[in-house]
Amino acid sequence: MHLVYKGSVNRWECDENDHMNVRFYSRKLSEALFGGVGVLGASTGSGFDEVIGCLSSQHIRYLKEARVATPLEGYVAAISSNQILTEIRNSSSDEVLCAAVNTLKEFDMKPSQELPEYAGPRGLADGDLRFIGNNIQQAKAMGFRTIGKGVIHQDECMKNGQLQLHHYMGRFSDSMPNLWGELYPEATSETEGGAVVEYRLDYLLPLKAGDRYELVSGFLGAGAKTIHFAHLLFNCDSQRCCVASESIGMRMDLVHRKAIEISPSLGKTLERLAIGSKTQ
Repeated sequence: MHLVYKGSVNRWECDENDHMNVRFYSRKLSEALFGGVGVLGASTGSGFDEVIGCLSSQHIRYLKEARVATPLEGYVAAISSNQILTEIRNSSSDEVLCAAVNTLKEFDMKPSQELPEYAGPRGLADGDLRFIGNNIQQAKAMGFRTIGKGVIHQDECMKNGQLQLHHYMGRFSDSMPNLWGELYPEATSETEGGAVVEYRLDYLLPLKAGDRYELVSGFLGAGAKTIHFAHLLFNCDSQRCCVASESIGMRMDLVHRKAIEISPSLGKTLERLAIGSKTQ
């Protein structure tokens, strides 16, 4: 794989769980993706905005925590004619912290390696996301809840006026306490928080400076320690879906830094609140 990024985790990139927030993983993955397109000879002179604009989907696995001051490296490899694998590693231990499969439109590359098992789907199967064709009224009728709303600011956008990639993830991250709050009176405390281990995002239409957005999300089910979520991000004015996503999250013991098991009572609550449930 090619080294295309080198940096570290800043304290201001860490969240209430005392590890690097997913939006900054996305920011570093974007840098690695652009650098990778260059070193793999696929850029044909395209600038950063153009390359990011060609991204149609991402499948991200979060494998290890990145705590403050962790030294980081980013690596890339082509795994198919239109897919680039990007990895963020701890440069001291060489552990892979995060791996993403990035699917690009209008790219034709020569694959250089196969997809490693740790970067492949685990809880989220690749393929069309099940709610991608629903409008916001249909989504709410199925049980999606509004968890985020706001406006896209100019300083969050690229030169072409489109929202930078990591700010999509930032909107998801900032809104999640409103969804966790359906299950817990306090979504986050000093000893417990919420974390994500896997994300699949399909980028359908860009949000631009001045656009109003609404994020609706819901529960799909649960495993022994994980909860399956669905998210749809809409442009309020056009009523069109801009990003469709599913994710796997967990509650995290912030003292022992490990996942918390889903209790039987919580499992029943999730069944009642699940999208499409008849007993909502």
